[in-house]
Amino acid sequence: MKKIILTLFIIFAGINSVHAETTPLKMDESTKQVCNKVIASIYQDILSVKDKYKELSQFDEKVLYENKQGIFALLYQYNESDRQARRHPFEFGVTIVGLNDKIFEEYGQYAFYLSFPILGLKFAGFQKSSARYNFDLGEIINKNGSLLAEHQQKYMPLQLTLKAEKDTYLLYEPIRFVVELKNTSPRHMRVKTLTDKTLYCVYDNKMWGAVQTQQSQAQEMILKSGETTNMVFEGQDFMKPKEFEIFCSYNMTIQGVQPTGHLAVTVLNQ
Repeated sequence: MKKIILTLFIIFAGINSVHAETTPLKMDESTKQVCNKVIASIYQDILSVKDKYKELSQFDEKVLYENKQGIFALLYQYNESDRQARRHPFEFGVTIVGLNDKIFEEYGQYAFYLSFPILGLKFAGFQKSSARYNFDLGEIINKNGSLLAEHQQKYMPLQLTLKAEKDTYLLYEPIRFVVELKNTSPRHMRVKTLTDKTLYCVYDNKMWGAVQTQQSQAQEMILKSGETTNMVFEGQDFMKPKEFEIFCSYNMTIQGVQPTGHLAVTVLNQ
């Protein structure tokens, strides 16, 4: 991916910027790198399916731009000589801008936005299409947007972490893991203790599938700055080797975002 991003930086030299009403962002370098990595991945994913859709036949490095925040952008229009095609053009664009920035508003119903309020950013894009065309930008946006959502969790004042008790587990061995909630803010916060009522958990693609090792009711508590609270859960064992993921979210929203965490688990024969 570093090679891809370096290549895109070279391509961007001398290319016009995407115009939008923007305000300066207080964005650290790591966030900017993640934003550019996301757009670069979207570009590569579209290239990988280019041969499947005639409307992508003209998609190449000329679609690459940079917005005023220094973040990559894609703008593409499929040009056909057919009169009907000119009446119903296929075009799309996508970039990442500040939450309050105005961009792509002229596309009306064809515009879409996906907010990351903790970062002060949003996905901004549009896609104009018709029944003549089959390519859908939405799936690729959702796939790559998860990287930005995961990065956002690093800036949450409450952070949820999942930790396995072991590096690997054996067949028929219960999967024990710890869910930890940490107050990373400079202020004390009122929270509820971790239980199966305050957490939403997906275990091997099943809702829950794990239980608390110590039964308790959710209670309010003050979590001081820098403090953590945790709970041990035990999930079902497996009869065959496999790799799976545990995902948890804590039922408290901060600027519309819930603390989340995930854990990759490996089960071996021996």
